[in-house]
Amino acid sequence: MPGKVNPVIPEAVNLVAAQVYGERCGDRRLRDVRSAGVERHDAGYRLRSAQSIEILANGSRVLGEKCVAGITADKKRCLEYAERTLMMVTRLTPKIGYDSAAKIAKKAMAENKSLREVVLEEGILPKDKLDEILDLKKMTKGGRA
Repeated sequence: MPGKVNPVIPEAVNLVAAQVYGERCGDRRLRDVRSAGVERHDAGYRLRSAQSIEILANGSRVLGEKCVAGITADKKRCLEYAERTLMMVTRLTPKIGYDSAAKIAKKAMAENKSLREVVLEEGILPKDKLDEILDLKKMTKGGRA
């Protein structure tokens, strides 16, 4: 199909991860036997470990080269998504109360608006106070809000 982006490489890396995880779970049996006092040289164990490392390394390399390299964020679009997420309602709740915050979130969703737009339309908070509460940069820093 023209224009289709096929997620084959990420799917292959998921399969690699599943295979390695499955092998590691099988290796638990060997550790259990060893912890019970049974010692033996197990070349198969070492072979599976080496294979796991190799397929993880190859999968990571291909994913990096073919899928990750060259990706750039569309900062404007990311900001739009962040501004329109209804999850930011949790920042409003301590300031305006649970019931008011829920009402705002429902209205924003029903009218396809941002929380910011609804709060300003309803006159619930002044713009400067709302900007302080919904400051995205401040939210991404550590510490208490």
